[in-house]
Amino acid sequence: IEADRLSNPNNRQNTPAMVDGVELDTDGVPVAYHISTRHPDDTGNGVNREWRRFEAGTTATGTPLILHLFHQLRPDQARGIPYLAPVIEAIKQLGDYGEAEIRAAVISAMFTVFVKPASIEDDGDASFIGSNDASSNVDPASEIALGNGAVVDLAPGEDVTFADPNRPNTAFDAFVTAMSRHIGVALELPYELLLKSFTASYSASRAALEMAWQMFRMRRSWLAWKFCQPVYEWVITEAVASGRLVAPGYFDDPILREAWLGSDWIGPSRIQLDPYKEASADQIDLQMRTKTRAQIIMERTGGSFEAKHAQLVREQRLALADGIITEPTVGQAIQGAQGPQGQQGAPNQNESEGEQE
Repeated sequence: IEADRLSNPNNRQNTPAMVDGVELDTDGVPVAYHISTRHPDDTGNGVNREWRRFEAGTTATGTPLILHLFHQLRPDQARGIPYLAPVIEAIKQLGDYGEAEIRAAVISAMFTVFVKPASIEDDGDASFIGSNDASSNVDPASEIALGNGAVVDLAPGEDVTFADPNRPNTAFDAFVTAMSRHIGVALELPYELLLKSFTASYSASRAALEMAWQMFRMRRSWLAWKFCQPVYEWVITEAVASGRLVAPGYFDDPILREAWLGSDWIGPSRIQLDPYKEASADQIDLQMRTKTRAQIIMERTGGSFEAKHAQLVREQRLALADGIITEPTVGQAIQGAQGPQGQQGAPNQNESEGEQE
C-alpha cells in the first residue's frame, strides 16, 4: 500500500497515541494502522476518503499481520523517512541551476538583427527587405524578444546593447560534480556511481564500488528479512495448509517449521570493472581457502552453487556422450595433478642435474 494512504483519520493532528496513521500504546508499540481508501491527492469523481483500522501484531503461529517497511533511524520512530529527504532541496536547486544554464546557453546562441530606422524627418525608406519579422510601424512599447535569425525594428533614437552572458559556463561541470559529491555522501553513494562516470583510475573506481556495495548489502539484507522472507513464509504456510506441499511437523513444532522455511536470498551480482582481475582474485582466495565456491558464485555471477554444479555435470556428460571431449587417461590425470613438469613441486636447487632428470 502506498505510504501516503497511512494517515490519521480525517487528517487530524498527531497525538502521543496517534502518529501519522500509526496507533501506539503507552510504551510506543504500534497496535493498529489507519489506512485510507484513496490517495490524499486523488480527489476526483467526488468520492470521499474513508479510513479503516487494521490491528497490528501476529497470528497464533507467529505470522505478522502487517509488514510496515521503514528504516528506523532513532528510537520511538513510528514512520519512515524517504531516501531522498536529506537532499531533496539540493536536487531541486541543482535542477533549477541546470535549466537556467541551458536557457542562458540557448539565448546566447540566438542571432537577432536590430534595425534602427531613420528619423521621422528623413524621407528614406527604413524598411528591411526580406525579413520575416520586420515591421515598418512598430509600437515602441511592444515587447522585443530574441529569436533564431529574427529581425526587429527599433523606433527612431532607440539603440540596443548586448550583454555578454559567457555561455556555456566553463565552471558548470565542476559545480555539478561538487554538488553530486555532497548529494552522494548523504545517500551513501560515491559520486562516480551516482553520475555513472568512471573516469578515474581502476583503483579509485574499484574503491568507489566497494564503498557503495557495503550500503547495497545492508539494504538488500534488510529488505530480504523484513519483506521477502515473511512473504515467502506466507506462501509456504498456505501451500502446506492446503496440501500442495507435504512438510511433516510444520504446524506441530516451531523448530521444524523454521527448518522448512530456511532460505538464502541472493540478489544481482555486483559490477565488475575488470573481470579478469576479479576472477584471478577469486582463484587466489579459493586456493587460500578464504572463500568458497558458493560465495564466489553468489558475489560474481549470482545463483546457487547446487544449481550450477548440476548444470556443469550435465554439460560434461553431454560433451562426453557426443564425443566433443574424451575422458582423460590415468597418465594424463596424474600429469595434470602433478603439473606440466611431471612433478608436484619445483626441484631443489641443491639437487643434481641427474636427480632432476
